[in-house]
Amino acid sequence: MESPPVCRTRDSAPCRRALRLHVSAEGWLRMRSVDTWLWFGRLRIPVPRRLSARVDLTERWDDESETQRVDVSLTNPVLGPVFEYRGSFVYDPRGGSLDDVDTRGIERRF
Repeated sequence: MESPPVCRTRDSAPCRRALRLHVSAEGWLRMRSVDTWLWFGRLRIPVPRRLSARVDLTERWDDESETQRVDVSLTNPVLGPVFEYRGSFVYDPRGGSLDDVDTRGIERRF
């Protein structure tokens, strides 16, 4: 099985890319998962792609409703469609920078 490419986080810690990202000409964000792992504490076991669930997400601005639209689906090659969501939301932008966000409570697995 091919390993995902290594990337670096802002603080230079190694991580593994698990998503493909694309922005369409219309400005839609599209994400697709490319790898799945089972986690047992800090132990990570890769799931073979032929058994691995795939998540597809599209996010876009809707001029008519002035909301952000999101479509998400989770599909397993054995079970078929497992989960789908379509909905909208309104951003609540707040001032500040990413450096102001307290990330100490986030569990790091890489």
